[in-house]
Amino acid sequence: MKVQGMVNPGSFTVEEIPGTKRSLVRLYQNVEACKIAKDSEDKEGLDGFQYDEYCVEVESWPGLAASVRENYDTYLAKGKDNEVDRSNDALFRAQKNTDSIVQDTDAMSVDHEYRLTLLELGLSE
Repeated sequence: MKVQGMVNPGSFTVEEIPGTKRSLVRLYQNVEACKIAKDSEDKEGLDGFQYDEYCVEVESWPGLAASVRENYDTYLAKGKDNEVDRSNDALFRAQKNTDSIVQDTDAMSVDHEYRLTLLELGLSE
């Protein structure tokens, strides 16, 4: 999924999912600098980054970050497999109907802001 953010995300982050023994691995690809408009009338925009983001949920363990670093391509392939294709409406509806995870856009926005804050504070890889 194409994402925009204010900080360079690096190549991946590993976040523990609270209340579980699982982690969310976020993998980033095609990171490039861009201008992000604050609103439709913003001519200059803010300096930021745009990138492709893929996610994989895995069991948590102490060496997980090192494993992702050493096996980045394997995790990235799994993340791409998890991606929902929205380019074809019929295919998207079929994928959405078979997906057991309920997507809550408000929670996704809060999660995105939380991740940006962690990156800005330097608390993730």
